[in-house]
Amino acid sequence: MKKINLLFLLFCLTNLNSCFLLLDDLPELPEETKSGLDTFGMLLNDEVWEPSVPGILVPTSDTKGVIYNSDSKSMRFFAKNNSKENHEIIEFFIQDVNEEGVYEIKIKNSIVDEPSCTDSTRYNPNTNNSYDCEEAYKLLSNQSGIVNINFLDTINKIVAGTFEGELFNKNGQKISITEGRFDFEY
Repeated sequence: MKKINLLFLLFCLTNLNSCFLLLDDLPELPEETKSGLDTFGMLLNDEVWEPSVPGILVPTSDTKGVIYNSDSKSMRFFAKNNSKENHEIIEFFIQDVNEEGVYEIKIKNSIVDEPSCTDSTRYNPNTNNSYDCEEAYKLLSNQSGIVNINFLDTINKIVAGTFEGELFNKNGQKISITEGRFDFEY
């Protein structure tokens, strides 16, 4: 009987250890930093979403970043996640950025007269290496999302902050973006 109890105890301890190892593998959002560490992450419908291109050595500027237009004072943030079956992309714009503060996410890039899908704020869950706007989730109004720039260093060209919003597809289905954060050099 002692052998059975010992085997049972050993089995339980082994499986409990496996459970802890699985918990360590759960994705986590990057920390909120202000150093130009090239980080981006968010909760997409309460699940961690981060940029990723598995198995390929790709410069990080191809998977995430921010582009600043000094003429229009606009910022374009983007991130790609190709780690799943689908190739996902999120992109959003803010305007008149000249200091730290809260900015409304804009429906489209203000410097483009007639925006295509790639010039619009959107989350596309299935790009499959194309930008099919039919499946994209978009802003319904400029009040649907905000970016809080809590660090802006125009000398060293670093921007860091948080973001959140709601996007809708053509069928009215909603996705919620919460706890978004970024820390980029631009």
